[in-house]
Amino acid sequence: MRIIYVTTSTDAGGAEKAVFDLALTLSKENTVKVISLKPLGFFAQKLTLEGVETTSLNMGYFPSPAALFKLKKEIASFKPDVVHAVMYRAIQMCRMIKKDFKLFTTPHTNYRSKSKFLRIIDAALKIKDDLSLAESNSTADFLLVNQAYKKEKVKIILNTVSSAFFPDENARKELRKELNVEDKTVFINVARLAEEKGQVFLLNAFAKIYRKNPDTVLWLAGEGKKRKELENIADILKIKQNIVFWGFREDVEKLLNAADIFILPSLSESMSLALTEAISCGLPVIASDAGDNALICQHGKNGFICNTKDPVMLAAFMQELKDNKKLRKNFSSVSLKQAAELKKDYAKEHMQIYRS
Repeated sequence: MRIIYVTTSTDAGGAEKAVFDLALTLSKENTVKVISLKPLGFFAQKLTLEGVETTSLNMGYFPSPAALFKLKKEIASFKPDVVHAVMYRAIQMCRMIKKDFKLFTTPHTNYRSKSKFLRIIDAALKIKDDLSLAESNSTADFLLVNQAYKKEKVKIILNTVSSAFFPDENARKELRKELNVEDKTVFINVARLAEEKGQVFLLNAFAKIYRKNPDTVLWLAGEGKKRKELENIADILKIKQNIVFWGFREDVEKLLNAADIFILPSLSESMSLALTEAISCGLPVIASDAGDNALICQHGKNGFICNTKDPVMLAAFMQELKDNKKLRKNFSSVSLKQAAELKKDYAKEHMQIYRS
């Protein structure tokens, strides 16, 4: 089968990682091409090294007639059986030029964060989809209720997690010794450094914890436009000495194994890949009540769900898990069971739909 993935970006992010995993796996038995609207990023470079064809439209924020023409030409020359568009702009552009190919779409975001104008465009063009593959229950609900998608045109395929994520006690001991955190409680957040990921509230919560518990450390693994601002806030709060800004990491599984508690304070979310990776490493988790977080973080069972934009509640849960090692151990066991239930053959599930 000839498959094209059209994605808004191939930078380091959860949606981009999902496209990378899918394209790489399916390229073993199919002819796959990835088209990025933005300049080629980290995951495109990795795909190229693996022999998967990638190209970029080098587009700005708004689609131009030239970009639409180039996309149409790229798709026509490849002659795909299937085009799978991922993220908002890629989806709308593929809808505009659809002709003689099956079109599948995956938002990989909750459209609640989009403007009314952009939601109107989506609602008007949705008729072009053969099927929308929602990556979370919250996304599917929004498409059906708010965007008036037909029920038969929406199927849920929940994000899954790579086999690289599992508990590794040896790696944990080695890295904690190397980083001199053997006697500390390590909180970790893995996400783009962006407003919607809520790291500002995490820093304020950590400041409350750190004043009483100087043996605590916060790791932020991710890169983004808000990094400088977050570093300045950490400086103002006088907690910078106990925070590590790791930037983007290819070895996130090592950091997760070395940490004690995972935190995801997102203001908006779909189904967080980072959250599934954290529970796959057996971490107790604290997550906001956004998107499908409560599906993965079951309150009182493998972690705590807190209100968005509430550093006081977040700090209280952080303190409780810091103080109660027995509770952390119990939550860890449930996290691993929860992760096992979520794991599935993501690529096989997509191929079955492509062939239908």
